[in-house]
Amino acid sequence: MVRTAAAGNLVHCMTSVASSFEIRRRAIRLWLLAIATLIFVTVSVGGATRLTESGLSIVEWKPVTGVIPPFDAAAWQTEFDKYKAIPQYRERHPGMSLDEFKTIYWWEWTHRLLARLVGGVFLGSDFITVTKSGSDWPQLKPAILGVIMEHFMSGAPIVAAGASGETSEAGEFFEAGDAETVATIKELIETRVRPAVANDGGDITFRGYKEGVVYLAMKGSCSGCPSSTATLKHGIQNLLRHFVPDVTEVRPI
Repeated sequence: MVRTAAAGNLVHCMTSVASSFEIRRRAIRLWLLAIATLIFVTVSVGGATRLTESGLSIVEWKPVTGVIPPFDAAAWQTEFDKYKAIPQYRERHPGMSLDEFKTIYWWEWTHRLLARLVGGVFLGSDFITVTKSGSDWPQLKPAILGVIMEHFMSGAPIVAAGASGETSEAGEFFEAGDAETVATIKELIETRVRPAVANDGGDITFRGYKEGVVYLAMKGSCSGCPSSTATLKHGIQNLLRHFVPDVTEVRPI
């Protein structure tokens, strides 16, 4: 009788463990499916944003209040006036009407909002960028997801202490007389450039300034691809030259 009861308890315990394991596997599958769906939608909207040249239509992106789009005519006109002040309007959309501006604004707003939602599904506001060389994604993806999930389920810290990867200010270079100009450049990068490129899985940090040339470090999806040059020259360089007349060029380092 005791042996039968022990066997029954063992079976019950094993069944509970198996059930718990299956629940966790199901949760992980749903989590991965949600991420994959959000990424697919974000990439699709991002492609439409690029094709319609809607990028940078939102000149200012505030972390909290920036989620709320304009609702009345005065607010729309204010946003349109800000857009007309940047080089992209003069070079890409001269003579654009307010209704046409609303179209590209909504594309950019939707793209950024979706990217923020994906960032929320991943670890808070952070993201993981994987760069490959040689192999194909179908062969790499299962191994990459396996490593990520194994580490995630282990409970270990996501980032080891002292390995945040942030660039220290000690590694920056510029003349003391350019301190005010550099401060403006760094503010523009932090408030306008980095939030935008983070939506596409990249990052850009200030490295130096000398004789009108800004040197930037490009990371993640912002490095090693042809579109990074376009981002650097047509986006960031135009933005910095507009707000900081002393800037003549932007170079990666």
